[in-house]
Amino acid sequence: MRSNRINRAWIALRRLSLKRFSFSILTLLLVLVVADVALNIAFRDIRVAWLGELYRVPPDGSQPGWELRPGARIEYSGMSGEASAYSVIQINSLGMRDRERSMAKQPGAFRIVCVGDSHTMGLGVEREEAFPARLEHEFALAGHPEVEVWNAGVAGYNMFDYPPYLEKRILPLKPDLIVLQVCGNDAQRISLIEAGYFKQTLNLVRYSGLIKLVTVLSKARDDLDTFKSRLGRFIQACREAQVPLVIWPHSWPTDLEGWAVSLCQRSAVTVLDLDKFRPQTLPNDPHYTAQANAELARIVYPQLIVQLDQASGLDQGAPLSAK
Repeated sequence: MRSNRINRAWIALRRLSLKRFSFSILTLLLVLVVADVALNIAFRDIRVAWLGELYRVPPDGSQPGWELRPGARIEYSGMSGEASAYSVIQINSLGMRDRERSMAKQPGAFRIVCVGDSHTMGLGVEREEAFPARLEHEFALAGHPEVEVWNAGVAGYNMFDYPPYLEKRILPLKPDLIVLQVCGNDAQRISLIEAGYFKQTLNLVRYSGLIKLVTVLSKARDDLDTFKSRLGRFIQACREAQVPLVIWPHSWPTDLEGWAVSLCQRSAVTVLDLDKFRPQTLPNDPHYTAQANAELARIVYPQLIVQLDQASGLDQGAPLSAK
C-alpha cells in the first residue's frame, strides 16, 4: 500500500516536472520570437541579405568558400532600399558580373582583369556603368578595341579571399595586367563567413533579427597581420606568373597605408594616383554613381597606358600610347 502511494507520488512529481519543463521551453521560445521580431525591426536597414541569391559554395569545396553563381540575377535597390540605387545584377556563365566572354584570348588581345569587392563589381549601377566597363570604353575611344577589361569584382570579398581567388580563377584567364582594388575594410574578418557559411548567413539575415545582431557584433574584427601576409601572397603570385600588378586604392585599412605603399614600391607594384578623384556616391549607399565610375576610368586610363606600353606585346613596335 505504502509502495503504491510512493509510486503515485513519484509519477505525479514527474508529470509536474515535465509540465514545468515544457512551460519553460515554451516561455523561452516565446521570448526568442519576441526578441527576434524586435531585432528585425531595429535592424530593418540591413538589406544586403538578398545578395545571398548571387552566391554558391564552390562545387569542389575550394577556397574562397563562396563565389558568384553563374547565371544568377537579382534586382539591387541599395543598402537601405533606395530606388535611386536600383540596378540589375546579372552574373555571366564564368561567374562574373560582366558580359559573356571567352577564356580563349583572341590574337592581339590585351587582357586586363579587375579584382575587387562591390565597388569593382559595381553595385548600384548597371553592368556597363561599372568601373571595368567604363575603363574598357576609354580604351576603345582611344583606338584600342583590342584591350579587354574584365570585371572580376565580387561583393563581400576582401584581402582574405583575393589570393585564393587569384590562383583559382584569375590566373587561368591568362591576364596581361591585373588591377587590384584595396578597401579600408579589407582587413576585417567575419567568423561565420570564414567558417564557410556566407550564403547561409545572408539567407538567415534576411529573416532573423537575432542573426542580424550576431552579424553586426562579429563583423568588425581587424586582422592586420593576416592582411599583410595575404597582400604579400597576392603580389608574389602575380610576380611568379609574370603578370604586372596595379593597385587601385579605394582606401587603405587603418594605419597600413604607409606600410602598403612601401611594400608596393619594393615589389615594383604601381599604386594608382587618385588624388584628383572626387567620388560621388549613391543616396544612402556607399557605392559610386555611374558618373563617378566614368570619372575614375578617365583618371585611371592614362596611368594604365604607361603600364601597357611596358607590358604589351601588341604590334611589336608602336606603344599603345602612340597608336
